[in-house]
Amino acid sequence: MRNLEKEQRLGRNGIENLCIKPTFNYCTGEVQFTFFKLPKCLIDDACFWGLSIDAKLLYAIFLDRVSLSIKNGWVDENGRVFIIL
Repeated sequence: MRNLEKEQRLGRNGIENLCIKPTFNYCTGEVQFTFFKLPKCLIDDACFWGLSIDAKLLYAIFLDRVSLSIKNGWVDENGRVFIIL
């Protein structure tokens, strides 16, 4: 009987008021939730196993910057892409 009273006091499943309720939605909007793309081959292929995680992350950052530069048209007359860091 005491457990039932406690459950009714706390909510329908007994833990409603005990859970932490987030006040911010992290998965909405491009500005709030951005990410870097890391090619899967850098993880899976044996030829890249010797690369450090830092090197793989740096590659992902440069890849992101190159795509932004292409989007903005920062390409010279020879087709070389410029990036700004």
